[in-house]
Amino acid sequence: MYQDAPKLVIMAAGMGSRFGGLKQMEPVDDEGHSIIDFSMYDARRAGFRDLVFIIKREHEALFRERIGDRMERFFNVEYVYQELTDIPAGCEVPEGRIKPWGTGQAVACCRNVLHGPFAVINSDDFYGRTAFSEIYEFLRTNEDPHQYAMVGYRVRNTVTKFGSVARGVCEVRDGMLVDIVERTKIYQRGEHAVYTEDNETFIDLPGDTIVSMNIWGFTQPMVTELWQRLGTFFAEDVPQDPLKREFYLPVAVNAQLQAGTARVRVLPCEEVWHGVTYREDLPSVKEAICALKAAGVPVVYTGPVDRYFDYSLGELKWRTVDFREVRYDEGDHFGCPVMNFSDADVPYTRAIEFKNFNPERRASQNPDKTVVWEEYSRFAERGDEPYYPVNTDADKALYAQYEAKAKAEPNTVFGGRLGTYKYYDMHNVIDTALTAYEEQVAPLLKK
Repeated sequence: MYQDAPKLVIMAAGMGSRFGGLKQMEPVDDEGHSIIDFSMYDARRAGFRDLVFIIKREHEALFRERIGDRMERFFNVEYVYQELTDIPAGCEVPEGRIKPWGTGQAVACCRNVLHGPFAVINSDDFYGRTAFSEIYEFLRTNEDPHQYAMVGYRVRNTVTKFGSVARGVCEVRDGMLVDIVERTKIYQRGEHAVYTEDNETFIDLPGDTIVSMNIWGFTQPMVTELWQRLGTFFAEDVPQDPLKREFYLPVAVNAQLQAGTARVRVLPCEEVWHGVTYREDLPSVKEAICALKAAGVPVVYTGPVDRYFDYSLGELKWRTVDFREVRYDEGDHFGCPVMNFSDADVPYTRAIEFKNFNPERRASQNPDKTVVWEEYSRFAERGDEPYYPVNTDADKALYAQYEAKAKAEPNTVFGGRLGTYKYYDMHNVIDTALTAYEEQVAPLLKK
């Protein structure tokens, strides 16, 4: 598993030509918050702590003043500049070219600051909390350097009635991305959509078609891949339209798919996209944001309760478990599925022998081999996956303070061992989960 914590890359270099100005900074509520404020709130709740802003150098002072300086209170922030001249050696900027080279080049510009897994988003899209949670969990657990992820939206949830939008139209099979085609002119048609390439022929897109909204999860090798493909783009694509041709991130991903050098898991999302592609979109976005704030978003949280509140009152003590796999040249080592140990001279607390969970399959198992997992308990450190509360008197007193803060958030249900700082046997876990749904979650869903 990657040792580096996932970073979140925010593409914020666009001037917003169709919108008419720096739409990333446009307020969408009465408190002066922009869309990016809500995205960063959701991202932090999901687990992200490191941000990379891709901006234009000439916008830096204004961006820092309006957004960046404020985000440094909650994140580790880095800046990367998308510049027309940041291109591979041997490539030249065509005379008269003003526009940057697109989203693929934007991410390639981050090659000196990305050393582990990372997510990519647009700065002017409201993705919803589910999207950030899904992509963070993928990045945290993915161990395959050639597997990426994309949050997929329904096209009906991503269009605007004020003009065309660009979306990556996806073919998905068994939860994996098979093909993605960038369509730059997609229009709303009731519950469905249409696209055109020539402004004359319009092709139907069913409303449930999966599209990319540029929320991706990548491994570090993707940065090198983009830089290399940018060179190919200059050789093959730029000569066709030197002033306007762009290097799109979805196109680069699709090229790897077709070459068989990468796989992309599609994380489905049913949330409605909100964005300000056009200035006319702004009132509806403001209305949607205000409605979400007024209603609140019900959340079931089962992570560490102190982490939820960013350890504002101090850190609770937890225990975690490390695992060690042992293989034995014998058919049965312990004679049972699980063996617990409390002896001081045994360094692990529990051992699991998997084949003994299924004695009815003995005939199909290897009679001369067995596998055992040993569990080693220790105190958890920040960044570890906690398993058990310690529950000293001091920790109980600290949890009581966190419990009071939790009760002040009526739209959040705290559950499980980690969310309530209690040790439960499995039958207790199931019972409390069912009770929490009946008494806490279901009433919130009816609001």
